[in-house]
Amino acid sequence: MNKSITMFYPASLLAFISGFCLLFPSLILTAYMSDQGLSLQKVGWVSFLTLPYLCSFVWMPWIDYFSQAVLSRVKVLALGFFTLALCMSKFGDLSPLNSYRALMCLGFLVAMIAATLDHIIEAYRLAMLPPQFYKQGVSISLVFFRLGVVASGGGGLLLAATYGWYVAYQTAAIIMTVLGMLVLMLPQEATNTHCSLKSHQKSSWEFLLSVTRNTRFLSVLMTHRLSVFWLELMLPVFLMRWMGLGLFDIGVLYKVYGMLGLILGGVLVSVWMKEFKLISIMQKGLFLQAVICGIFALFSYVKVSYLTISLMVFFQCCLQGVFSTAATVWLMEKTKPDVAAFSFSIWYGLSSVGRLFVGPVAAALVESYGWGSYMSTGVMLALTSAYLLYRYSVFMPDAQYQQL
Repeated sequence: MNKSITMFYPASLLAFISGFCLLFPSLILTAYMSDQGLSLQKVGWVSFLTLPYLCSFVWMPWIDYFSQAVLSRVKVLALGFFTLALCMSKFGDLSPLNSYRALMCLGFLVAMIAATLDHIIEAYRLAMLPPQFYKQGVSISLVFFRLGVVASGGGGLLLAATYGWYVAYQTAAIIMTVLGMLVLMLPQEATNTHCSLKSHQKSSWEFLLSVTRNTRFLSVLMTHRLSVFWLELMLPVFLMRWMGLGLFDIGVLYKVYGMLGLILGGVLVSVWMKEFKLISIMQKGLFLQAVICGIFALFSYVKVSYLTISLMVFFQCCLQGVFSTAATVWLMEKTKPDVAAFSFSIWYGLSSVGRLFVGPVAAALVESYGWGSYMSTGVMLALTSAYLLYRYSVFMPDAQYQQL
């Protein structure tokens, strides 16, 4: 038992921190701007803050090498988390109405640091977990990741609704500082002084070329999470401006129902991964995502109770827990260990291509055709992704494409 705790604790802690950081340049920022009365177009531009997730592969070969040959990954992560704490404390000093550009620039910086640290976290987990524990480790990690998301999303909104945005951001900065200190106590890997920067760069770009040659795999990477991003980004705005919920109500949704859904999703996927192939779980998840988007489309025409909305948030979070775990394990099996952080920057970069344009497109669609059309588009995106994943599984089975 103690051995299991020792094995999974580092990955779980880092996963929680990763989830805690994730929403600050996305959901929390959109809620902040929406709550302060900014236009839908300005709120929609927040999706462009995901650009660092798309472009992080450009600088990751250097960061990957630095975290292996110069400093340990643990020290690089701690340094990054302390920097994020400073950024979070600064958020509370900026008003969306008076400092929109500065707020967007700060959000971009946070996204850039968070994206870089996410890839190092994935590489650290890959190095610390034996291959036979990948599925179990990822399942546990993603439960803690989603708990971090709920803690910042639900907890942050509740704090903002009760004490104001300044207190919410300062509290987040304190929490991030404490978490950074805990990271410094994690086991550190020995630095790899035998690998040169030149050989590391060469290995990274060779891996990138091998990925880009497979068009079916590229299509899956670029679309498999698009429908989730589509619903996730504008859902708080939909709940606030169409359903009439306040910050406190939305905070409770993500804090209580969201947390319960994520825990259940983590339990379910741990069982399903023993019985079904990962691609099969991902396909089923996309079909369920289409159903959930369809139900939210109905909500745009018919007013429903708070309990009904709560149940839908619960099912959406549960599905995200299942889908994210299956997709992460699937991609871990295709990662090149000597350039692990760079490999994950490719995975998450390509999967963020569509997310980059979600905000402005969604805002224009809502204003021109209404929330029903927006949610119905989510249905089509989920079904399209499921079809592309099916084509990949038929024409390029995992047995033939285990290593890129």
